[in-house]
Amino acid sequence: MPFPHIGQQHVGGGPMQGLVEEFQSLSVGSIPGSLDSGIDAKSLPRPLDGDEEPRILESYPLNCHLRFLRLTTHTIPSSQSLLARWHLPLGAVVTPLAEVPEGEEVPIVNFGTAGVVRCRRCRTYINPYVTFTDAGRKWRCNLCSLLNDVPAEYYCALDATGRRLDIDQRPELSKGSVEFVAPTEYMVRPQCRPHISSLLMSQ
Repeated sequence: MPFPHIGQQHVGGGPMQGLVEEFQSLSVGSIPGSLDSGIDAKSLPRPLDGDEEPRILESYPLNCHLRFLRLTTHTIPSSQSLLARWHLPLGAVVTPLAEVPEGEEVPIVNFGTAGVVRCRRCRTYINPYVTFTDAGRKWRCNLCSLLNDVPAEYYCALDATGRRLDIDQRPELSKGSVEFVAPTEYMVRPQCRPHISSLLMSQ
């Protein structure tokens, strides 16, 4: 269907000409009728790389550092009604062997021959969010809620608030990021001894 021909309009005098001139005179630097607020735009704070991280880590010291695990959102719905209206996909960027700045080493936890303390059902590692009951003889998994026995060599009494007395000496219970030393049963094949080969050449 052919469109009707629209002739070129020539802006002459009248109110249209005034609007065109006013529009052409507009610029970011000078807006007619604007008032100087007295605030220097350069002095306003700007978000910096990593500016959010220290604040989050201070609020949740038992969480691992964002360099190891970073969610795609800072906030997750806490109720079913909010979740029903929350249509954002949730993802995570996991970097288990991320570089750590000097002087900020990840604690190494070695349970020795006793083996790593894990949940019997879901295999969750012992962590700062498990709870201890029965005077420290049992611990409840924070993921599947199973009540597990505390190994005899890992037992410690609880204080009046239900916290272990040795919690400050246990990085796995007080830090968000730790390295567990894997016992031999976690290895697919026996650990190989290092072999060094050298080649000597003479003329």
